[in-house]
Amino acid sequence: MSIPLNTIYSYFETGDSPTQEQFQASWSSFWHKDETIPTNKVMGLESELQNKADKTSFEAHISSPDAHVHYLAKKDASNLDSNNVQAWKAALGVGELPENIGTVDNTDHIGSVYTKIQSDSKYMMLGDFVNDDQKILAEKIEALGITNLIEAVETTISEFADHSVAYVFEDNDFIAIPVNGENYTLYMFKGGEKTNKYNYLPTGISNVTIGMVEGLQGALNAKVDKPSSDGKFYINRQSGVTTTQPLPDETLATVVNRNNYSPNSIAFTEDVSGSGLPGKNAVLGVNKSTYSFFFGNMNTAHTGTYNIALGYNSLPSITSGQANTVVGHYAGKDVTAGSANVVMGLESATGLTTGNDNTLIGVSSGYGLKGGTGNSMLGKWTGCFIAGNNNTFLGYQAGQFWGRGGSGLWSSNIVIGAGSSGHSNGIWGENNVIIGSNLELIGLQSNKFIINNFLAKDNNYYKTHFIEGNFADRWLRFDTSLQVLRLPVADALFTKDVVAKPDGTFGLKDKQEHIPLSGTKSGKPVTGIIEFSTEESASIKSGSASLSITDGYTTIISGDPSSGDKSQLLINPSQIVLSQDIGVNGKSVNLNKWSDRIEVKAPTYGPGIVSSEYYGDNYEDHSFVQKRWVDEKIKPKYKIYRALLQADENSFDPAFMVLENTIGDISWGRNDVGFYTGKLDKAFPKGKVWINSKINMPFSKSSPVDCMAVRLDDNVIKLNIHSPSEVYAPVDMGGEFGIIEIYVYD
Repeated sequence: MSIPLNTIYSYFETGDSPTQEQFQASWSSFWHKDETIPTNKVMGLESELQNKADKTSFEAHISSPDAHVHYLAKKDASNLDSNNVQAWKAALGVGELPENIGTVDNTDHIGSVYTKIQSDSKYMMLGDFVNDDQKILAEKIEALGITNLIEAVETTISEFADHSVAYVFEDNDFIAIPVNGENYTLYMFKGGEKTNKYNYLPTGISNVTIGMVEGLQGALNAKVDKPSSDGKFYINRQSGVTTTQPLPDETLATVVNRNNYSPNSIAFTEDVSGSGLPGKNAVLGVNKSTYSFFFGNMNTAHTGTYNIALGYNSLPSITSGQANTVVGHYAGKDVTAGSANVVMGLESATGLTTGNDNTLIGVSSGYGLKGGTGNSMLGKWTGCFIAGNNNTFLGYQAGQFWGRGGSGLWSSNIVIGAGSSGHSNGIWGENNVIIGSNLELIGLQSNKFIINNFLAKDNNYYKTHFIEGNFADRWLRFDTSLQVLRLPVADALFTKDVVAKPDGTFGLKDKQEHIPLSGTKSGKPVTGIIEFSTEESASIKSGSASLSITDGYTTIISGDPSSGDKSQLLINPSQIVLSQDIGVNGKSVNLNKWSDRIEVKAPTYGPGIVSSEYYGDNYEDHSFVQKRWVDEKIKPKYKIYRALLQADENSFDPAFMVLENTIGDISWGRNDVGFYTGKLDKAFPKGKVWINSKINMPFSKSSPVDCMAVRLDDNVIKLNIHSPSEVYAPVDMGGEFGIIEIYVYD
């Protein structure tokens, strides 16, 4: 969008600094050299172009062979109709061509006869390939390219091409098409689509018999006759005669009955489909030197003895490991030197390599064990990430995520319970005993003893446990009430009291006499001193009331300590504070040793300190006096309103500045030139009002100004500002120009 030049000029006036947006907008109003200018932006260009011939159309017209097709004949006469052709023939004296005229190939035009070169390339000279008896010479068979001679039943090459799928032949093979019972016509298959009859080249040899080919009958006699029926056959050679005999279908029984010894392993898949070569992934066999049995793809080059592997990718990497029993696809996939492991389940012990003496049963159990030794895991997805030793995981998902998130070989963990997998974000540690279902521990866990049980996983990692302990720190705690059904009766030998911390930790201390919670018995008062600790706070509480004592500080509270709705007495060696409530409703008395005053506080919206009795008749020299006494003794006999007269410089509306006021808020207004009224309901009773007003600045040097104020009624005061001449002339004044005093007597 373009911006007018005047607007751009204003961006760059002296002293101005255009903004980024203004600078960009200015440059966007002009065409850059790298930009093309649309033709519709050049004035008059389009109309000029309309008067010109389109270059493309003009050049197309020049190069178009059809530009003058209706007026000129083309070189190839393609635009001539039959009348034009006859006219041209008559003009050129050209007659009609014979109907049987032959044509040869010319570029894209296919002729009806061969040229000499084409004939030489397609046909053989009979004299070069036959003897005087007109039989094909044996030494010429290879030159003819005969690899197979196909004897057809079809009587034409077209029919043979249509049924070529029933024959087996290759490029350069000869096809013998029968002419009658003994004679044939030979064709050579040049290659390409077998159903296309044009891919069979005529040899030019017809009425050929088998006997015409020297040695061919003997070669055919040496061949085995093709079976006349479908089925499986084997070649039988007896007494110089070769025949085909039906091959009976084999069964496992016939194979085993022949010889029940298998010198090689049995493969159930092919190495490459259709190759007939035994595959390596589904092999039933035994290693004779190691006495290892397998059904799958165990590493056949292993040296360890007495291994058993059942499943695809079961022990495919085993080397020196021995006495392993592995069942399941991908079970023990990476075991190399590990020994005496029992592994069962899909992908169980997939990562185990050199570990020994592990018992892992369940899908993916011990998945990442690596070099771990002496582990026992029973259940699907047990111990999928741990890589340590002597761990025992029992139950579905028991210890599933143990080892995730922390680096190390975590050992000696016992997890018993379905769903006690640990949290999926990771759990690691060692020397733990975890018993219960759906326990979701998270992060580092070591030396823990936990017994708990949940119906389902529900972020249980943050919950306290029924029983929990620590083997290293030697503690045990219960998240339940503790009941001991069998305890001996205490006697003088019991000198310790059982005590507990707020966190539930039990301890022992010397047995001490104490004041019962129900109080002392009648006639047995407390005779000694009750001493409280100077290090910790001691409290006496009853409902919302409490007495707290801490090393010389005493606090008495009644109410909610966390809110303002309370009464409080604070006493310490240097201060006494009595308070009730806080905030705008708060009331307090503060006596501070370091202050020269007594601070008393009450709500500002109230009357302050108020006595329930009147003491004015008994005052002494130093008595604090009450309002009633002050009102009776020194109260003035009137109310006063004193203000400075002020008005707006333009509108002359009153803006009186009140200096003193006990009458009330008088509302002033301007009624006319120099005429103001003040209104306050029932504020100006008759016979009780005295008014004094004065102008204290001249209106002009030659024209002094005066004012007059009077009571109109009980509600209104009138103020007039005028020039003191013989003719009353009201005057407006602005700014501060006088004073007014109003006294209303009792």
